Amino acid sequence: MSESGSSASAKDSLPVAPLWLHAYSGREHGLMIVGDRASLEALGKALVSGQPSAVGVAPGWPPQVACPTVVGPYKDVRDFCLSFHLKGEEPVEAVLPLRRSGPWFPLLVLVLVCAAIGVVAAAAWIAKHVL
Repeated sequence: MSESGSSASAKDSLPVAPLWLHAYSGREHGLMIVGDRASLEALGKALVSGQPSAVGVAPGWPPQVACPTVVGPYKDVRDFCLSFHLKGEEPVEAVLPLRRSGPWFPLLVLVLVCAAIGVVAAAAWIAKHVL
């Protein structure tokens, strides 16, 4: 483990054993982080130190403290990143606003319109051919 301060990034100071991420939903929604003792201890030390890493983040984003190697939580999303950041001067909700996780509203409207057209067409066909 490297603890040479600003010359090593937080990712370099974390062990190579990746943390396993599991997103779950049902009665509750959450993200489970599973790792061996050494991986969790290294992550904990990086978080407790609170030292921003030398890794550059997007302009305006809070400074990064740790970015451990992870696996998951989705099969179809490659290179998923879990990172921890220090709160900056700007309010977090202004810099990183919350987003919806559900379907985009116009897509929902489009599906409902198509379903309504299908119901009307089926009813017209039944009225013409069956009744």
